[in-house]
Amino acid sequence: NARRGETAVAPHVFFEDVSFFRDPGRFAREQQRFFRDMPLVACLSAELPEPGSYRTFDDAGAPMLLTRGLDGQVRAFLNICPHRASRVVRDEAGRASRFTCRFHGWTFDTHGKVIGIPEEAQFCGAIGEQKHLVACPAEERHGLIFVMATPGAAMDLDAHLGELDRDFAAIGLETAEIVHSDALQVPLGAPRSCRCA
Repeated sequence: NARRGETAVAPHVFFEDVSFFRDPGRFAREQQRFFRDMPLVACLSAELPEPGSYRTFDDAGAPMLLTRGLDGQVRAFLNICPHRASRVVRDEAGRASRFTCRFHGWTFDTHGKVIGIPEEAQFCGAIGEQKHLVACPAEERHGLIFVMATPGAAMDLDAHLGELDRDFAAIGLETAEIVHSDALQVPLGAPRSCRCA
């Protein structure tokens, strides 16, 4: 209807029970659909300006770590140590060539690969599958970093953006810079970041 310039109008007034808006199961499904199963803009490319730049992103319902590797490529990982599930990076942003979990000292490079495990011999070779941060889909396009907080998911950014891809290209966010950052308190009590370009 939108393509024809028309508005869809129901034949009569619909009444919804308030439980429709307060149903925990529906809320969980919406959280999954909108925050885990589709690409989200995590930040501007300007927020990962050089190799070794990193920032955390928690707004998708799973803690994430975004890095720009020495090869210039942006990668995303769950910000969870595969050893004991502790948060690896606690600072919101910075620059580093490695990330060390405070819990037991496991250390990872900007590609998410483990580069140091204290007393590794004590694990008797049984941790081969845990020697990498869990990767999530990430793609940089038009000055924006898109991520999905679901490991192993396929992110089809072309299909997701559709005709908006052309609009994003025209905006020129590749040259955008952060001029102000502030934290806002929302009614649910969770702090949210607001960044202006």
